[in-house]
Amino acid sequence: MRKTNSSLAPKIPAPWLLHCRRRLQIFGWVAILLMALPALGQMEEPAQTEGNLEVDEPRLRTYAAEYNTTAMGLDMTLKRTLSREGQVFTLINKGSVLIASLEERAQFTLTDGRIRGETFNYRLKTLGSRKREVRFLPEQGVIRSLRKKQWTEHPWKPEILDRLSQQEQLRLDLMASVEPPPKLLFTVVDGAKVEDKVMVLVGAENIDTPLGALATVHYRQLHDNPNKRSSDVWLAPELDYTMVRTVHVEDGSEISITLNKIAFTAED
Repeated sequence: MRKTNSSLAPKIPAPWLLHCRRRLQIFGWVAILLMALPALGQMEEPAQTEGNLEVDEPRLRTYAAEYNTTAMGLDMTLKRTLSREGQVFTLINKGSVLIASLEERAQFTLTDGRIRGETFNYRLKTLGSRKREVRFLPEQGVIRSLRKKQWTEHPWKPEILDRLSQQEQLRLDLMASVEPPPKLLFTVVDGAKVEDKVMVLVGAENIDTPLGALATVHYRQLHDNPNKRSSDVWLAPELDYTMVRTVHVEDGSEISITLNKIAFTAED
């Protein structure tokens, strides 16, 4: 068998690998916008309990959506689907660029308008592979979470979410409120950390998108150093508060995500 001279194999510059990894991690917008937020100490109760009357329990419609991500002057198409089989919902994010690919998958059920996590899986493949997992085990009273090849355990609590299904809880909270709450709080597990994530209402805005002009509500992620990092998201009420635009700026570098198209599944 003829041996291949490894010295002749094409080498991919390290900066391009960094481009791939960074751009693929963008699609889980909570991964970029919410993942690194430190604990904020004692917070107020979620805004929907602060004087906002609740409407009837919203229905979480399934859908398929496509986003365009721009980072460092490069573009990538990203796809997201929410499906349901019986009482179990599955949310999937997929994207690929050059030699890298990403898939995030969360499974959960709904109880009184609140998400109850079952599993979360994250796979990033480049020349190597990275993975994260979360397993919600209420019958054992624990949540197991894998990050950086280390498993950790946390006491199970019904309000704890993984970083992907938290995005659907954001939509549910907004659909369940007569007015957009001034503050939204979520508790998210990621590896050894279980942290509170807080978003504050900036206001109502009309923005231009590939789908046309859309009325949106604009929320901003709280960061410990807003001069170095900012994260903003726009969600459209007429699309069940689907995220239509996200902008994250860190150390002068901007990452933007824009909805290209979305199709909701026909009612059962």
